[in-house]
Amino acid sequence: LTALVVSIHVIFGAICLKTPDFKRWPGFIEFYFGKPAKFLILPIIIAGSFGVLVVYLGVRLCVGLVIHPYRTMREIMRGLWFVPLVFVPAALLIWIFVTGRIAAWVVDVPSALRDWIGLFYATLLLSLGLWQALLLYLAVRFWAGLKR
Repeated sequence: LTALVVSIHVIFGAICLKTPDFKRWPGFIEFYFGKPAKFLILPIIIAGSFGVLVVYLGVRLCVGLVIHPYRTMREIMRGLWFVPLVFVPAALLIWIFVTGRIAAWVVDVPSALRDWIGLFYATLLLSLGLWQALLLYLAVRFWAGLKR
């Protein structure tokens, strides 16, 4: 992974040095590919930046729930993240189930791999179900604690 990141940065540095003006990604795209490509890539860059932020916040809160659940749950309950974060495991369960059903119709998996894929999905579903139960328990407990 490190080699890939370094390679991308070296390529980007070479593009920066060969471009006559100081630009950012949309400017490079416009300079080399034209205005239509710039307007095509701009929403992708914005969505990617927003997605990175959402993933960072989600992972930060979820890891905090695993490492120090009481402190993180107290922070969550005082903010706007409470309801969405409590139901993240349920959303993941639904997403995994739906994508698994769609993949079962589309992809033909060899019989040797079916047992391993089934074990992976069963473990994932069980752990997400237990995680959802823990979050609901902590939510009820802290909600009752805040009411006192």
